[in-house]
Amino acid sequence: MLEVVTGKIYRPQWTYWKRDGSFDTTSPFSEPPEFNLKEFQNNLQYPEEALDAGIEQEIQLIIFIGLSGRVDRIDVIGTPSALLVRAAAEAALLTEFSPAKTEDGTAVRASLILPVRFRLR
Repeated sequence: MLEVVTGKIYRPQWTYWKRDGSFDTTSPFSEPPEFNLKEFQNNLQYPEEALDAGIEQEIQLIIFIGLSGRVDRIDVIGTPSALLVRAAAEAALLTEFSPAKTEDGTAVRASLILPVRFRLR
């Protein structure tokens, strides 16, 4: 069993991703990127090797969403299990996102910090 944590503390955190690669938490967008968390959860698979080894861990992905809504890049905070990172990254790549938009509807780049908890039950 695995779960994506989405409680108050674990809400997705959106930031504006500038052209120079830096972040700005005072984002220019009025509409953050959207995605279906249920779709992400359905795409997420607990790696067989991690199950066999009993690996449980929470990882935090930084998902960079481009102007088209496509995932441009995925980074990881910390040094979690490579097996779990790969599984979470694959789920993110299979999930459809819409781009962030300014008040006038112009698409802008954004990033999302998404915590994912892998837990055996």
